[in-house]
Amino acid sequence: MSPYQYRLQPLLDLKVKRRQELERAVADRQRELAAEKEALAELKRAHEQMKSKLAEALRARLSEGSEAQGYTLGLHTYYLRGLTADVKSGNDAVAAQRVRVGEFQDRLAEARRQLADAAREVEVLNKHRERLEVAFLRAADRKEALEQDEMGNFIFNRRRGHESPQ
Repeated sequence: MSPYQYRLQPLLDLKVKRRQELERAVADRQRELAAEKEALAELKRAHEQMKSKLAEALRARLSEGSEAQGYTLGLHTYYLRGLTADVKSGNDAVAAQRVRVGEFQDRLAEARRQLADAAREVEVLNKHRERLEVAFLRAADRKEALEQDEMGNFIFNRRRGHESPQ
């Protein structure tokens, strides 16, 4: 009896390969998302440092022992404006990074969806192959049983034919 050969095996092989590629893509997207989240955390830390630096500079300006000279106050005002601009740009950078993290989360979700679809396709083809193989083996068993039955009938009839002339 010849071994069972699945006629859609090349298609199944392609689907398995595609699923493996998508598994690697999901892993890549997860690494990218983790890197973007780390960048967001770093931006948040830098932003908090800028805010605390601005708060410290404001406290220093308002403290009782600070100098009240016009030139010094002007310089300190420019310094505070610069810190305020840095805090605002930090806010913008954090917001932009949050958007970027959201985009990477969407990419990861799409990659996972594609992987789930590919896994379902492979599962369907595997079940199809299994059902066809079972049907093939049943047909082979029936054929073998029929051949055995025919052989038994042939042998029985030959023996009967030899015994009849008595």
